[in-house]
Amino acid sequence: MLHSLIINDCLRFQSLPTLPSNLQCLFTSNCPQMKPLNLDPQMLWKTFESHMNQKEEDRPHLWVTNPGREIPPWFNNQKVDFIKPFHHPYNKLLSCDSMASIKVEVPDHCQSSKWWGIAICLALEPLTMQHNSSSPSHVFDS
Repeated sequence: MLHSLIINDCLRFQSLPTLPSNLQCLFTSNCPQMKPLNLDPQMLWKTFESHMNQKEEDRPHLWVTNPGREIPPWFNNQKVDFIKPFHHPYNKLLSCDSMASIKVEVPDHCQSSKWWGIAICLALEPLTMQHNSSSPSHVFDS
């Protein structure tokens, strides 16, 4: 049973086959020819739903990162904001140097029982870019 799949530094690797449903971790790094992952939204939603009744600490994590420098076109609001980081007493506890706060104003028409949630796109850039660590990566961890 395949549990994890890690693909690193495959310069000619282009695409993944259909992945087994029991795969729990997929990590790719420095595969410049790799085409974007085609994840089935219904499959992701079913996975999410199947774990909703579990305690939060028992739920598997869903973590997806996709490199890029643009806001995906399916976001209605294409606004780019620059957020000034601030220092918070919990920074040491969270192992970070600074934090950022984002306020999201939810429109009145979204505050109904049919409202699903919020999707947020963050493009983060380190203050000092290291040229050797800028390779893209894809992570799916459920």
